[in-house]
Amino acid sequence: MCRIAGLSGTGGNVIGLHSPFFIVDESGYYPWGTWIELQPTLNTFTHGYRLMVSGVPTGLREKNVNYHCDQENSSYSKHKITAYQNPRFTESDKQKAIEDYGGEDSDDYIHLVLAEHGKPLFSLFDRSSMKIESDPVYKLEISGLNLQQNMSEYIAKISTLPNISDKRIKTMLGIDLGYTEPTAIFVIYFDDKWRMRFHAKIRLDKVSYDIQEKIIDLLDTLYKEIFLPFLLQKKLLTFSISSVSKSCLILYPIVFNGSFNAIAISCSLLLEFSPR
Repeated sequence: MCRIAGLSGTGGNVIGLHSPFFIVDESGYYPWGTWIELQPTLNTFTHGYRLMVSGVPTGLREKNVNYHCDQENSSYSKHKITAYQNPRFTESDKQKAIEDYGGEDSDDYIHLVLAEHGKPLFSLFDRSSMKIESDPVYKLEISGLNLQQNMSEYIAKISTLPNISDKRIKTMLGIDLGYTEPTAIFVIYFDDKWRMRFHAKIRLDKVSYDIQEKIIDLLDTLYKEIFLPFLLQKKLLTFSISSVSKSCLILYPIVFNGSFNAIAISCSLLLEFSPR
């Protein structure tokens, strides 16, 4: 039987197993919480029981299964196999590894070729201390070639997107305007703790600009309090952000001007925001 440890670190994928023999592979990346939950599933009362742990050192130390079994836990026998002990590892393979990994003194070479832990590395964010949640992200694709100028069809499709007024403070729209390349619209909201969460992604394929203007206006109606109020001008490919906003102390308007074959323009928005 083979089980994937998973990324939640809760041990849900190993709870309920009971066996006198386990093999834990890729131990350098094995979730510590899953490792802890795995311990009572080993039938140590069975003669000849084994828990085999294998993997490549990563340099990580704290709550790292590979380092723990090799360096901290005396109940395990230690067996180190380097790439040099592989009969298929040639001199050209060695030279390629030196070039790929940045020299024989690099961390990658020490870990992947010499099978040594090397200098201590520390994870910037401890996944075990994070709260893992599942948020639905709704996706909607609209083809202008199919719907043409039938605005009622566009309204029907946009109206299928769920509202988020019950769990948001403010909503923000991210818009990458296009025509030949599709327009991408991201609906993002801030929850009651001011954490940014994705709600929906809308893709508009070859939708005319006058229809896009109406769609954005419809989204502005559906998600009433937009974090950055905007205006889509009548002029082709002209897009500006309104400088009138009670939520923003300083907001510099952005305007894109061009035509159907316009080259993409990069710009910056500078603002100072004070949450109420």
